[in-house]
Amino acid sequence: MSMPKILNAKTVYDYNVYVGHVDQYPLVTVIEYADVSPVRNSLNNYEVYALFPFAIASSAFQT
Repeated sequence: MSMPKILNAKTVYDYNVYVGHVDQYPLVTVIEYADVSPVRNSLNNYEVYALFPFAIASSAFQT
């Protein structure tokens, strides 16, 4: 049985390379996941801060 690969993202650039996104600025990135190749499942070790917001249907906020 082989060990799973672990993504070690030490920089924003490392993560951008992993998802196939072009670096625009070395310290910050905004990725539209619909525009990049499908992201593979993996174990991840981030040495950078990351936010992964998700879309919520606007009807969820209606009363």
